[in-house]
Amino acid sequence: MPRQQSNDRESQSTSAWNGLREYFNGPIYLLIIKIPILLIGAIIYM
Repeated sequence: MPRQQSNDRESQSTSAWNGLREYFNGPIYLLIIKIPILLIGAIIYM
């Protein structure tokens, strides 16, 4: 029984990690790419 619980906990953590990975591959990843470009553009523009 305890072994089953630990397996469930591991599967939950892996699913949560996959969700986080998908989320970071989404808008946050674009922000990480876009913010430095915007900063460099603002510096050049000024």
